[in-house]
Amino acid sequence: MSPTARSDTQRGAVKRPATKRQLWPVIALLVVLSGALLAIAWLWMGGLPSSMQSSVPVAQVYGVWLEQDVPPYDADRFEVRPDGVFHQGAVVTTQYQFDGQTLTYTLGQEKYRYVLEGEVMTREAPAHYQSEFHRLPSTR
Repeated sequence: MSPTARSDTQRGAVKRPATKRQLWPVIALLVVLSGALLAIAWLWMGGLPSSMQSSVPVAQVYGVWLEQDVPPYDADRFEVRPDGVFHQGAVVTTQYQFDGQTLTYTLGQEKYRYVLEGEVMTREAPAHYQSEFHRLPSTR
């Protein structure tokens, strides 16, 4: 082989950097993978806010709710009305939120949170224990 006929690898040629056209598929793949990872993380952390999930009208929480699976003399009972939350016949708060799935209100320094699933309301906070409540039939 003559000295002028050497190949690029024999001459120690330097590779040129990739062009934008060559990098585009790699960048697109990274963007898609990043989006997929973000979507998975978002769903894993709770996904849609409860206000965007299938919700029920606030009237579904109106009524008297009685704690289940405890002796009758020890069962907690509360009533939700349009004008507030009542406990033992007395108003405990006039400020409550219901987002279609979760009922929250504050009593003193404690925040109460109940999640409505079907016909069952589950108390999640305060967290001394989880308890289920069923709505009593209306007497009106």
